[in-house]
Amino acid sequence: MSFGARQKNSWPKQSAVVISDIPNMYMILKELLRNYNWRIAMTTTVIQDAITAIVNGEAFLVIVDDSSEVPAFSVLRQLMSTPFTCAMPVLTFLSEQNYSDTLALQRMNQPEIVDKPLTPAKFLPKLLDLFKRWETPPFFLLRQSLYQLMNGNEEGGLKILKVLCERESTVKHCALQVFATYFFRVKNDPKTAEKFLLASLKQYGKNLASITTLGDIYMRHAMPKLAQKLFQSAKNSLPNSLALNPDIIQSSLMLSEMDQVMEHLVVMHQHGYMPNTALSFLSRVMVSEGSENIAEASFNIKQGVLSKIQRAWDDTEEAVLSKAAG
Repeated sequence: MSFGARQKNSWPKQSAVVISDIPNMYMILKELLRNYNWRIAMTTTVIQDAITAIVNGEAFLVIVDDSSEVPAFSVLRQLMSTPFTCAMPVLTFLSEQNYSDTLALQRMNQPEIVDKPLTPAKFLPKLLDLFKRWETPPFFLLRQSLYQLMNGNEEGGLKILKVLCERESTVKHCALQVFATYFFRVKNDPKTAEKFLLASLKQYGKNLASITTLGDIYMRHAMPKLAQKLFQSAKNSLPNSLALNPDIIQSSLMLSEMDQVMEHLVVMHQHGYMPNTALSFLSRVMVSEGSENIAEASFNIKQGVLSKIQRAWDDTEEAVLSKAAG
């Protein structure tokens, strides 16, 4: 297998999936893409729906919006959860309030990043750069490996990935990521997945795609402390970014470190990073810890909200006890 020239007509379909919570984003992007004979297969706020569309062969490019409540990093983080989307061509927007996530986004398998507010002058050059890069080996071959895997040709897909790893190509870290995610999510072989991820981190130590996937393996297999150390170390290399706070919160929950959980949720809420989600989780944690008064006084969480959470908690407990007694 050799690395050849640019493959201009290599897209099975010139269709994209858009992940955005902005209602008019479809119309904006539809007009921008039309001149290049690309169409939008779906616009959704549900990331799993986007993943399903990609796996079903409905879209071959991902466009990710960015907002305070749904940061682009959190979307890319979920795209890393399947071997079919962890190394897809991605163009992501970046809003001013999340500029501190720039470095974190760059370390998620190098998506094209377009700063908001969105204009044709910003968007179109990045789109053309993306097309040029992914129509040229070795990125073209990386796409071919994903298509083979999605079509059920495991042998063919893994063979291409092996070549990309052996030739020390510029997509080696992406190929290792696909290998790892495939063995973790499809083959249910976390030890082999860990081996690929550690090999990736040995050479590309700051690659967040590998770090977050390795953290997922550790959390799923009852090693939250190891995952927490991994996430915290990565966070320390990202000045002012809150991108990894949700992962640190998850690992802290598994360790029952509730003070740590509340501390990170407070920081997210105060800095407007997923503020509504952070406040919702913070109120639940404070109810569970018996800190309703602090929640109401410090974070303006209304008593009615706290009472509703407590009632739902009590109802759940009663249902479980009733079922056990029956």
